[in-house]
Amino acid sequence: MALLSMLFCACSSFEEQYNAPVTPATADLQAGFAEDTRTYVENNKYLRWHEDDRLTAFYGNTLNRQYKFNGKTGANCGTFSLVPSEELGTGNAFDRIYAVYPYNEMATITDEGEISLTLPAVQNYAENSFGKGANTMIAVTENLEDTFLAFKNACGYLKLKLYAPEGGVVKSIEVKGNNNEKIAGNATATIAFGEAPVVTMADDATTSVTLDCGEGISLGKTAETATEFWVVIPEVTFTEGITITVTDSFNAIFTQSTDKEVVIERNAIQPMAALKVEGIKPQPNNEIWYTATEKVTPYKTGVDIFGANIESNTWDSETGRGVITFDSDVTQVGAYAFYERSSIVSISLPNSVESIGSNAFDTCTNLENIHIPNSVKTIGNNAIRYAYHLSEIVLPESLISIGNEFLTSSREIKTILIPENVTSIGSSFCSDCTSLNTLYCKSIVPPQLGGLVAPNLKHIYVPNTDNDLCVKLYKLTKGWSTHAEKIEGCDFYE
Repeated sequence: MALLSMLFCACSSFEEQYNAPVTPATADLQAGFAEDTRTYVENNKYLRWHEDDRLTAFYGNTLNRQYKFNGKTGANCGTFSLVPSEELGTGNAFDRIYAVYPYNEMATITDEGEISLTLPAVQNYAENSFGKGANTMIAVTENLEDTFLAFKNACGYLKLKLYAPEGGVVKSIEVKGNNNEKIAGNATATIAFGEAPVVTMADDATTSVTLDCGEGISLGKTAETATEFWVVIPEVTFTEGITITVTDSFNAIFTQSTDKEVVIERNAIQPMAALKVEGIKPQPNNEIWYTATEKVTPYKTGVDIFGANIESNTWDSETGRGVITFDSDVTQVGAYAFYERSSIVSISLPNSVESIGSNAFDTCTNLENIHIPNSVKTIGNNAIRYAYHLSEIVLPESLISIGNEFLTSSREIKTILIPENVTSIGSSFCSDCTSLNTLYCKSIVPPQLGGLVAPNLKHIYVPNTDNDLCVKLYKLTKGWSTHAEKIEGCDFYE
């Protein structure tokens, strides 16, 4: 299992991209994992590099330089190449190479080799693992002639297991020591060749770490099927125990504390007993949940729009949370259902919804988050358009077709993954998505594409197949062929 990776996409070497002379300060670095540190954290769970991994290297001097991995996702060793900057500089010299993963622009090092860095206070969820970029690692070479960086873990791992008998969806988990131990933010690290790194938290470090679960992670319903959540924490003893705060997809909060000492050791896992989460409920199929700056009344209602009639619509002005309750399961969100409802900040659709109609969320200009369940098969024309503050979207694996002008002017979205079952995408896809850089498409057969017009799109990743047949097919297919130079092969790791 790739702990530091989810997707692989090939990248060219530094020399191929930049025909600059190679000097000791710009030469490639080799990087792997030290033999005397754990290259695994549990059975069948291995530390691996990701194709987009970057690290900070102090190559014989105190200047922070950024290096990017050249290899395939899933590799346990490979080369990192310098990412050129306008001014390489020199810095004060020393006789070895220090490195920190992940790359930290603000990291510094003293002449004595003490590294100042930042441990993330917010980490992203990954299934049965820690999120990419959460696991800080440090390496040092024996001398300047030695260019192999044997990385060692700087932190340990707290493994939580949560379950809810009635089900539930977790949006975030906060971990905090009851004695206000410092576990994130500013820190210093020292490491000697052949020895383990030592991390010391700064006086202004923070006392909590939050695990961001994105669109939400469903909980198992029994202790035996409890869902795992990994949090990376520096070596620390929580002398009076810890408190975890769980927030669900509707901002309901569950808090649980233990007064027993909890010890986090570097390079080791501290598992916690399965914990029953109460007060967090699954979304019923006859409810639509939302948050908004005022009560939201749908633009259109009725059985033709939702497959059911509205029974009630409540909204709490203090929390901004609203619930629209129907007299039976909501089977669709029809045309113009929430047209121009600009007060909506987030909305969650139940698992019974199979289609989102034309203009359903058109001109919801303040929409930041939408949960589309893994039951939706079709999305109509202009369904989500002019959602200026929508920064990410997760399309369900059940999805088959996407209509015209999907995500027009969603200017904060950077990446989109199109599920493998999608067979057609309408015209003006991602029009005016000015931040969209990368598009992943998991289907081996190119979906019919009316037009892709994202102005700053740089990469389109499609499945790797024998002899690059899939890449070649996309490059020859109408709609996709317009962007042939951006299409590359990619290994998708589930």
